Amino acid sequence: MATLLAEHNIPLAFAKHLNKEIPKIFDDSKVAQRFSFAATKTTCMINGAIAPHFLKETVETIKESPFSLLTDGSNDTGLEKMNPLTVRIFDIRNQKVESRFLDMCATTGKDAATAATIFDKINEVLEKHEIPWGNCVGFGVDNTNVNVGTRNSIMTRVKQKNDACYFMGCPCHLLHNIACKASESFSDTTEFNLEDICIDVYYYFDKSSKRKSLLDEYAEFCEIDYRQIIKHVNTRWLRVETVVRRNLDMYPALKSYFLSTSESTTRFKRLKKQFRDPMVEVYHLFYQAVLPTFTVINKFLQREDPCIYAAHEQLHDFV
Repeated sequence: MATLLAEHNIPLAFAKHLNKEIPKIFDDSKVAQRFSFAATKTTCMINGAIAPHFLKETVETIKESPFSLLTDGSNDTGLEKMNPLTVRIFDIRNQKVESRFLDMCATTGKDAATAATIFDKINEVLEKHEIPWGNCVGFGVDNTNVNVGTRNSIMTRVKQKNDACYFMGCPCHLLHNIACKASESFSDTTEFNLEDICIDVYYYFDKSSKRKSLLDEYAEFCEIDYRQIIKHVNTRWLRVETVVRRNLDMYPALKSYFLSTSESTTRFKRLKKQFRDPMVEVYHLFYQAVLPTFTVINKFLQREDPCIYAAHEQLHDFV
């Protein structure tokens, strides 16, 4: 039961409720009547028994077999910075490639985010479990200088331990950056900023049931189905394709709304000016056509199943 909660990321508070229900569900079982399973005991079982068991299993595997490491620093602003260390292995028993958590690699102090401090912590974990660097065939990180800089980085330090270890920066970040830069150039040329209008449209309707109801009436007038406006998250260019598609679905109603009503707010005036320009719809259609160039390859790179055999062809097609 404790493993079940941990595996599916179920809050440990649920254990207290489950503790009362098991004896009722299995009222003919003597074992179930003695079932005792609250949050404190569950936490102790996960941290004291289950976690060490799987950690030991993982360590024994990577001591004898090739593995890859992956790490990325947390972006919280606490005193302690977390750098979760994950290993990627081929589990020969179930014939599957799996990711396993190895250590949190927490660092503190004014140098907590430096390459030297983070590497020392990673190296300390491997030495503690007597894991040889020679078995580390790959290292996955994002593209910052701390990770992959040519002079003073985690990569240069790992190369001193194992020169054959292959460092893989995050291609998803690169795709995101390419899309952002391309969009900025498009904006400089056309004076149309896709992210600005997506954000304005969402937040204009976000907290107002009255505005949403009026938009629903305009959608009915335009003979289209009302659909919820989607929020654009500017760190995820996978998301913007969905937002553009939704805005185009609702475009006749949105245009009718902003050209037929009047408000004194700055955001409304901005949107009214945008929807008065017929090219704005054309720009949306352009983005709808071009964004799959970035999102299809991005989704491919985020697949859970191993796809290294197809990566070269996919990236070549993208380029």
